[in-house]
Amino acid sequence: MVKKLILTLILISLSLVLFASGAELNVSSLLTKVYNSSLASSFTASVTPYYTFSNQQLKGELRGELNLTNIRDITTFTLTLKRADIRFRLPSFNNKKMTITVGRSPISWGLGSYYRIGDVLLDGMSKNQKAGVSYDRDIYLISAAQSLGGGFNLDVAISLPLPYEVKFDQFGSTIKNTEKLAIGAKLKKSFDSKTIKSIVAFASYNEDKVTSLAAALDLAIYFDVTMGIESKLRSSNDIRAAINITKLYSIEGELSSMSLGLYLAGDADFYNKQYKAFTALSLAPNERLTLYIALENKFSDKGDVILELSPSLTFNITEHVKLEVSGFYIKNSQANILGGGISFKSVF
Repeated sequence: MVKKLILTLILISLSLVLFASGAELNVSSLLTKVYNSSLASSFTASVTPYYTFSNQQLKGELRGELNLTNIRDITTFTLTLKRADIRFRLPSFNNKKMTITVGRSPISWGLGSYYRIGDVLLDGMSKNQKAGVSYDRDIYLISAAQSLGGGFNLDVAISLPLPYEVKFDQFGSTIKNTEKLAIGAKLKKSFDSKTIKSIVAFASYNEDKVTSLAAALDLAIYFDVTMGIESKLRSSNDIRAAINITKLYSIEGELSSMSLGLYLAGDADFYNKQYKAFTALSLAPNERLTLYIALENKFSDKGDVILELSPSLTFNITEHVKLEVSGFYIKNSQANILGGGISFKSVF
């Protein structure tokens, strides 16, 4: 029964792609080896059709992800609504129009090349999947963005806990929703300065009656530096601080240019007494090839140390086709985990 349902959903997915404005295809295979255990493999294939429309009054996008995963002979088919929003502008004061967004849409309040400060609507500090590559979560929201003049910009948003994922496997079907009802605000002051880029303040209040406050400072000295602090006001104050230091180099040659990125970051969770140190290097000798190596160390007051090493090599076959070979090594007090895989991504 489940196999027939999955086959039906795949056929529906293919028909959706045919009538889409465009689509993304991702195929990946991963091998994982845990110390003293057998080798485990997984396979994932996903297609993301999207539909866009735009006129003088409205802009909108509908984007869904159809994902087929096989792990240890367990096959799962997942339908995820990634984005479904409309955006429009309303007349406002100071001859500045207010931008309104309604629906499931990405939100990117957080600042930082790796550890992101200010994602108060996403239950606190988050991190990017790779240094320097922004990772935005999609949530149901109603938001308004307004320029106040004088370098000030205000964003206000309400997140809505609506279901966004339906999963089918041999155990049945489930609907996933982990988001919370919350209201938040972001006030940003930008400066025309060679050193201070911006100062940002954040605040939110969610259905668990937790108030979150955050502040971040974005500097441009020899390095790009983003630092900030977050706090959740509850019975015991949850205080967390982070810093990101980034330096990007571009070396021009006669025939091509090479780019180099250096990243350092730290995260201190004083409430849980956990601390992280991160460093990464990104090297692109040309437009097609990129080497990325990242190392993250996690410490706690109990003396536990977790080390995570994650190298990857990305080859841009064409403008819309990308091949990536990646690996990871995790070492902790309980086990050593080694893994690697290959992924293929195409946009059409």
